Order: sequence, then C-alpha cells, then structure tokens
Amino acid sequence: MLRRRLDSIVKCVTLTDANGVLERIYVKDDSTIRREVKVKNTTIAELEALWSGGVTSYNIVQGVATMINEFQENSEKLDKIVSIFSSMMTLERERLKREHK
Repeated sequence: MLRRRLDSIVKCVTLTDANGVLERIYVKDDSTIRREVKVKNTTIAELEALWSGGVTSYNIVQGVATMINEFQENSEKLDKIVSIFSSMMTLERERLKREHK
C-alpha cells in the first residue's frame, strides 16, 4: 500500500522533527522502498531512549519543542500587531487633537 501511494503521489517523503532528525522514505526501484534516517546533534541518551522503546517520551519532548517554537512565532506576530495598533491609536489621538483646536 505504501509503495503504491508513493508511486502515485510522490517519489519521496521527507520528514524532520524539532530535534533535527531527518527521515526520508522513497521508492528506490520497482521492488524496493527505502527508508533513511539521519540524526543531527542527538545525545547518546536520546538515541538510547529511542532504541529502548522510549518513543512516547521522545514524541512528547518533540511536541513540546514544536509548541514552544509556534508560541514564540505567534508571540512575535502579536507584538507586531500590538505595535501597529499602538501607532494607529497615537495617530488617531493626534488627529483628534488637531480637529479640536
């Protein structure tokens, strides 16, 4: 099933996680689907946790890291919106002051 889906939709699927692990699944030839995993900046303890069935805790840590990144990005966007709104309010106050003079 996976081979057919890869053949009909895409030739390669690449996934990355918050810790820099890269996983690539692709069709090598007519009878082979190949899966490669490349690990970047991973401690031995993290690898041992993965190999010993600690995938659940690993996924939790990955999910938390992803949420932290999204929170930081959203916080930066919100700061920009607040800054723009504050500037608009200042301009509006100045306009009202000029009209009342």
